This record gives sequence, structure tokens and C-alpha cells, in this order.
Amino acid sequence: MSGFEESLVWVKDKEGKDFLCTLNSECNETLNDNRGIPHKLEELSMCERVSCRDVDEVLGVEWW
Repeated sequence: MSGFEESLVWVKDKEGKDFLCTLNSECNETLNDNRGIPHKLEELSMCERVSCRDVDEVLGVEWW
């Protein structure tokens, strides 16, 4: 992916809770490999998981 080093991704944990996380090319090869965009929290590296925030905290619960 050219032009930027970070992307946001919306993932779910095992219980189905939503998280917004940053994919950082310096943190992991996630943006450079062939597996595609992660959809589960478990698919992120530990370095990427540190950036994750509960969607309810980011957007608030009113938007649901």
C-alpha cells in the first residue's frame, strides 16, 4: 500500500466485541503480506493490539 503507513481496521474479539485498531507497517508486516485485512482481534500482532480501542469508547453507545 503506497502513500501511507497506517490504516484503521474494525475487528471483533472472540466474544464479538468490536474494536477499532491501527495497522502500522512499521509495527508489523500486516500491510505487506498476502493474507488481506484482518477481521478478528486474534489476527493482529501484539504490537497492533496495543493500538486497539473499544468502539463504544470511540463512537459512544448512542450510534448503535
